[in-house]
Amino acid sequence: MGIAFQAGFSIGIVVALSIIIHDLPDGINTVVLMLKNGQSEKNALFFLLMDGVAPLLGVLLTSVLIFPQNVLAILLAVFAGEFIYVGAASLLPESQEHNILKIAVAVTLGFLFIFVITTFI
Repeated sequence: MGIAFQAGFSIGIVVALSIIIHDLPDGINTVVLMLKNGQSEKNALFFLLMDGVAPLLGVLLTSVLIFPQNVLAILLAVFAGEFIYVGAASLLPESQEHNILKIAVAVTLGFLFIFVITTFI
């Protein structure tokens, strides 16, 4: 998130909103997986806290470390490539097992959301 803000305010806002929206289900998954696998509520709460604090620590760290534009471009490309890989390798095959109409609606809404954000920022 901090690297995205270094690249530009608009990119930073899009990445920040994406992370914030992603963190709610990510936190739920963390707690569910921990409890389902026999971990204590204390451990689950600790990992939930770490999951919530990690983006803030990343922003603080990247506010201290200033990267040149050419390094920013490489870092953003690596992170974008990682997300594309996860989508292609994990999410796309999983989507084949579900209602195609729901998947199409979700993808369209996601596209529209990003379009609206990038248009107004």
